[in-house]
Amino acid sequence: MKDKFILGGYTEDSYTPHNQSEGMYVATLDTDEKKIIDISLLAKVDNPAFLNYSETDGKIATVLTKDGNQGGVGIVDVKLVN
Repeated sequence: MKDKFILGGYTEDSYTPHNQSEGMYVATLDTDEKKIIDISLLAKVDNPAFLNYSETDGKIATVLTKDGNQGGVGIVDVKLVN
């Protein structure tokens, strides 16, 4: 079986030195092969965390942080295809 999932990671070096993340990624877990395949950039977003995807309207809500003491909520409009 293959299941898609979304990954988010901090993009600033202040969180993770020498960071290369650009934001949100989509990947596929191949449970038969027991490995993650097809990782690709979904959206360039600064420091996304705590992601929630709505299958109904194809949007991702995420917590965004900046400089360790500021933040907000972001909405990314995407449509994941199986």
